[in-house]
Amino acid sequence: MTTSKKYDSKPVRERVDYPRKEHQHVAEQHEEYAAELTSPLSVQKRHDKKLESNEEGTESESLASYRIGYLGLAVSFISLFVWSFVLGTIGIVLGYYAFKEGRRTVGGWAVGIGIAALLSYSFLVMFTYYQ
Repeated sequence: MTTSKKYDSKPVRERVDYPRKEHQHVAEQHEEYAAELTSPLSVQKRHDKKLESNEEGTESESLASYRIGYLGLAVSFISLFVWSFVLGTIGIVLGYYAFKEGRRTVGGWAVGIGIAALLSYSFLVMFTYYQ
């Protein structure tokens, strides 16, 4: 019985390290490459948006979106059991408003549960009306 190695057919190349080019001035050694990776416009827009939201955002607006988000979540949850089409749609609208105002978690859950209520209603209506 003969054994052969897989890697014997490929010649091994030796690594060649080329000497690095040394800079003559100290100022040339402080190069920055991070600016090439991101767009300066998108960073500036985000920075401006944060400043506007800090200046214009009052506590009452934040409290209102907080309450609307939890109201949308409650309406969406109730829509799983009662009046799925009407309350599910209201829960989706309130959840979207809360999501847009910055309450992303609560708004997303309200929209998701409202959509689940609408889908379950549209699926289960076949078994109740068409027998």
